[in-house]
Amino acid sequence: MLRFIRYGFSGVFALMAAAMLSIGVAQGHPLQAALPAAMLFVVGAAVWLGFGYQIRRVAMQGDAVRAAVTEVSATLFDAPAAVRPGYDMTVTSGRAGAALNAMETDAGFTAEGTFGDARVGVASHVSTLGRQVGELTHTYSYVVVDARGLDVPFRLTKQGAFDEVVQLATGDVTVGDEAFDAEWSITADPTLARAALDDSVRERLTALRARVPSVSQDVGPGTMSVVLTRHGLAIRWPGPLDVELAAFMRDLLLDMRRAILTHVDREALRAASAGGPHYRVAADPTAPPPSAELATLEDDDAEDADADAGRRRAQR
Repeated sequence: MLRFIRYGFSGVFALMAAAMLSIGVAQGHPLQAALPAAMLFVVGAAVWLGFGYQIRRVAMQGDAVRAAVTEVSATLFDAPAAVRPGYDMTVTSGRAGAALNAMETDAGFTAEGTFGDARVGVASHVSTLGRQVGELTHTYSYVVVDARGLDVPFRLTKQGAFDEVVQLATGDVTVGDEAFDAEWSITADPTLARAALDDSVRERLTALRARVPSVSQDVGPGTMSVVLTRHGLAIRWPGPLDVELAAFMRDLLLDMRRAILTHVDREALRAASAGGPHYRVAADPTAPPPSAELATLEDDDAEDADADAGRRRAQR
């Protein structure tokens, strides 16, 4: 993309300069046309050199990104994984990412493997489209874990003025943690959000968000988000990754994944006990749940109710 723009803009200025000089010669005033033509040539040369510098910078940063992803891939999975070129924006942007993939052709690298029973992916890319104020490029990354085909709305983003307006119309999803609810906009079923965002998860998400200003301007595309797409549950990170940070994100996502799948399966069990459809995840069994499992669910519900009653008594 940058090379196309470089040739295009530089060529336009060169053609304009040549046309102006040709017209001056044809009209018998070559000296009068020479100065503006020379200025256009200079502008075209500046454009050529400027884009050349940016192309070289992207290449150098691409080498750094590839080295970082290679280092991460050696320890993030049960076994070291190969690193391949590419960065799929549909992982963190859903269908909208397909259009972004077409526009972003800068250096990116991805590695995929397994960790326990989950598929895990990690990727970083150097972006010119997403560059921030005072930058020529910016690095964005993600870590993703599979969600067994689960397809339900689940998204956490930085709370902003637009989110507050939307929430006035649609209602606000909260988890009962005032500080957390003030920082995050939650798009999900309320009970699913509360199941996924327990105390430990909220604490780690808050700690992760606190690191964003060290790598990014925490506005617009420079913010961190957590999203569930057809690829799985992912953290979009507005900066580069290292081994420690990638492992932290992987473990956080796996805990959230476990809570989300457990919650949705329990809801499916309730539906099955009432004669409705059972499991909803593509990788799950389709046989009706056994009565023992339903009994366990009822026991768990009773324990949850007792715990809620205890919390209410403590608050009094």
